[in-house]
Formats: sequence, structure tokens, C-alpha cells
Amino acid sequence: MSLSLIANWKLNGSLDFNDKWAEDFFKNFSNLNPKSIGIAPAFIYIDHIRKVIGDCGIQIGAQNICDEESGARTGEISASMIKDLGCKFSLIGHSERRIFFHESNKSISKKLNNVNNYSIIPILCVGESAEENRRNDTYEVLELQINEALKDLNNLRSLIIAYEPVWAI
Repeated sequence: MSLSLIANWKLNGSLDFNDKWAEDFFKNFSNLNPKSIGIAPAFIYIDHIRKVIGDCGIQIGAQNICDEESGARTGEISASMIKDLGCKFSLIGHSERRIFFHESNKSISKKLNNVNNYSIIPILCVGESAEENRRNDTYEVLELQINEALKDLNNLRSLIIAYEPVWAI
């Protein structure tokens, strides 16, 4: 699987939104090969969006997974759960998760291992803040994020690295 465009729907969407999006997509992009497109809707809409788009080739993924596979983690979603939903990829280490949920590179590394264990394509998100960019620290920040996230991996099968500078969000 080779994804070229991944749409992270973040904390957006509804049943009506999904229906309208699919209708507009198929009306306006009927000549596009959707196999290179991935959508990461909110977890509660994964099944619905899958039904709405059918078997058109668009890949469905998760916005995040837990760094643990099971246990007392109220509200979390495991790699095996998203596999059960048919997800093909998972965003890992998104800047909003790093900032708002204080995710560390060590936690991100555990998540990468978890999705790898279920043959889910990990999409490692990296990016620098506006301040880091102003200080010309971009390469050092990206290198640290990537190296620490990949440090403890066991036989990684695949990986996509998505660069999204925090200041551009």
C-alpha cells in the first residue's frame, strides 16, 4: 500500500457529514484513483465511513492508538481493535497528541511497535514548533523525533513519515 494523501478528520464529522463528504467526493473526483488516498476519521465513524464509501479503494485508518494493547485504559483504542475495524494505517505521534496529551518519543515508539505487530502501517508524524523553526532547529528536532521513535523498534515492516510543522497547523 502506498498512500500519497492522508486526510486526518481530527475532532470533526457526523453521520450527515460522512454521507455528504462521500457524495461530494464521488461526484467531483470520479476520475481519480482513490487507492492512494487514506482517511482517518474519528473512531466512532470508522464503520460508518467504510459503509458509505464501499469498496472504492480509499484506505481507512486510525487517528491514534494506545501504547498498551490492553488493560485499564478507559477511552483508549488498541492496535488489535483498529485491526478488527479493518484499519490499514494509524497516525502515530501527531503534534496535537504530543502537545495536548504529552506523548513522549518513548510512548510513540511503543505505539509503532504495537501497530507493527498487527501489520498496520504506521504513519509517524514529525514536525517542529514555530519557535524551533525561527531558531533554525528544524533538522535537529526532526532527527531527534525520528531517532527516538525508531530506537526500540522490533523488525519494523513498513513506515511512512509525515512531516507536518506544528506552526503550519
